[in-house]
Amino acid sequence: MSKSSHYQAVVLAGGLGADLQPLTNTTFKAVLPIGNIPMVNYVMHMLHKEGFSDVIIIARMSHADSIRKSLNGPYSVDISFKIETIPDDSSMGTADALRLVSSQIHVRNRLTSHFLVMPCDLICSVSLFKLFDVHRLHDATVTMMLVKPFKDISSKSKKSRQGSQQSVERNIIALSDDRVFIMTTETEALGKGILDISRHSAIHARRATIRRDLEDVHIYVFSKWVLKMIVERDTISSISRDLIPYLIRKQFAPPRRHQKDIYKYIPDLPREKASYLVPSVSHEDRIRCHALVLDEVHGLSRPNPKALYSCTRIKNLALYKDVNHGAAIDKGIYRISGTADIKESGVVRQEKQYRQGDAKKVTLSKVSKVSMESFVGDHSIIEEGVAIHMSVIGHTCSVGEKTVIRGSVIMNNVSIGRNCDLTNVCICDNAKINDNCRLKNCNVAPGHVVPEGTIEQDKLADGSRSFI
Repeated sequence: MSKSSHYQAVVLAGGLGADLQPLTNTTFKAVLPIGNIPMVNYVMHMLHKEGFSDVIIIARMSHADSIRKSLNGPYSVDISFKIETIPDDSSMGTADALRLVSSQIHVRNRLTSHFLVMPCDLICSVSLFKLFDVHRLHDATVTMMLVKPFKDISSKSKKSRQGSQQSVERNIIALSDDRVFIMTTETEALGKGILDISRHSAIHARRATIRRDLEDVHIYVFSKWVLKMIVERDTISSISRDLIPYLIRKQFAPPRRHQKDIYKYIPDLPREKASYLVPSVSHEDRIRCHALVLDEVHGLSRPNPKALYSCTRIKNLALYKDVNHGAAIDKGIYRISGTADIKESGVVRQEKQYRQGDAKKVTLSKVSKVSMESFVGDHSIIEEGVAIHMSVIGHTCSVGEKTVIRGSVIMNNVSIGRNCDLTNVCICDNAKINDNCRLKNCNVAPGHVVPEGTIEQDKLADGSRSFI
């Protein structure tokens, strides 16, 4: 029996993706393409690789059919899934969503004592077994994954390529070995002026390291009793903002005479059994928050020679472009070496080409240059003299003669004219770029038409700055 059989996996796919607009104006966040493959498929591929056979996906009602179609499509994996829906107009948090579908989690989780929660916007090469090992070693209440990104997140703000300031929300985390004693955002800490730690926790922490360079990637393993507490305590709305800080604060705290006191949810465990399973745990130490800390993790488009793993959450448009740049995702995932139809003077011949899909056609001129790090979607037409480097071209796109595309993301049904030069651009669905355009560090909104001869740099082509 594999370790994963002891855990029920829950994937949160109900986010609206406000920080990914305008991409999410036409495509739901969970099915946004990464290298022309829906985002949620990567998470399912990861779970399948880790030995999971059954997954619960929480999504909005209107998103469910698109997610189901994506998971049953060309890049599906042999894994059973059930989509539990929440209302489209709901503003509920992640813990609220778990509460709403808790009965299904209990039914499918009846043979296990833990459950795994992870987001759908994650591209990660870290084995979940590492997380499970930490959780089981300490018989933890919750175990989370904390990573130190290769790209520095310790500075308060960074300049975007458009010149505006982008704030970086950082966590302040106090760790003693791999046990978490404080976890809060810097904004909350500055608002309070102090870092709170209970007297009971301070006694047991002895020596703790305070870090502000770690990112919580929202992968959590919980003991099963936590779900029962969430169901009965409707004041807990968000996992990261409410539940995790609450559990951390409650470590070593004495029981209270309250109807919904946290200790009422914890199963009784005989003292001798607890000491046998986890010798370092005292009888009163029944709430334990631990972390798998990975100090060297690289972003997918910024390899770190020291890093053993990659782990990226696609939380905004800049990260979406980063992940897509050059198909920097692990080249082994879903990449297929197949054949593409080359049309030249009406004659169709076969030529070896790296692409995705093995059933549909790509029309590619003989003298076009498409780098091995690029993706070209089905039914797209690439004309003579085109050069595509480290870019993703969606489905049913057309690229005119002598156009050069570098480090860009082109969504579906996009028309690009002749003799264009596009560098680090994100062009949304159904947009049209007319001939002789020069765009650099620009984003084009869905359905927008860029006039012929347009030259823009560090500017959004639709005149709006609301989504970058």
